[in-house]
Amino acid sequence: MYLTALSASSVLRVVLSRSLRNVWRQADTYNVPRMAFINKMDILGANFYAAVEQIRTRLGKNAICLQFPIGKEDEFKGIIDLFEMEAYIYNDEKGDDISVTDIPEDMKDEAELYHTELVEKICELDDDLMMQYLEGEEPSVEQMKAALRKGTMRMYRCSGMLRYCLQK
Repeated sequence: MYLTALSASSVLRVVLSRSLRNVWRQADTYNVPRMAFINKMDILGANFYAAVEQIRTRLGKNAICLQFPIGKEDEFKGIIDLFEMEAYIYNDEKGDDISVTDIPEDMKDEAELYHTELVEKICELDDDLMMQYLEGEEPSVEQMKAALRKGTMRMYRCSGMLRYCLQK
């Protein structure tokens, strides 16, 4: 699996760079599964949403957001895990001390929208999950993660994640 780290503060330069497009094209040629990590959310000019949009438009991939940031630049506080629907708040600058809390009240609607999109896109990867979802039952986190892994390995999607997403 090929991992790409995109800086949220300079995503336009990174995504438009010839070297990244060449690497991405090579990965397409050889059917290499990819995941993109959007990092540096605490840097001036960081824009997670622009980074995801650039992955979708410039690289032609249908990115599935697994997490999204709480704040940006010097207001960056942590991430929201869209699988577990929990907030991970960084209590120090390195992210070594993390508190798991409820999603902040002012972000619950946005988190719910992203969660719904996550569930729908993952269900598109697996016929059984799609049937389960169409019958009104949301698949379990374990089922969704397994389908996402299988889908990524089959190159159906490019997953967008933030720092620390694999830590749990």
